[in-house]
Amino acid sequence: MFLTVTDDYLFIMPNIDEDLIDGLCSELRVDAIETTIGGSITTGALLCGNNSGLLTSSQLTASERKNITSET
Repeated sequence: MFLTVTDDYLFIMPNIDEDLIDGLCSELRVDAIETTIGGSITTGALLCGNNSGLLTSSQLTASERKNITSET
């Protein structure tokens, strides 16, 4: 579970093939945000959300939070 999708964003672990990310974003009509959650690549298991907000593990680091909020 290396990714999760909301109404507007695809949250995916870093270092994934750009063609795969582009294909997913095009098909789903969302923007990608590459991130880890608490340093873990299992973004899909540790982050969920919808058009009202996001819920994440308490292991989220300050730099990860900053990355996510600056992109959304």
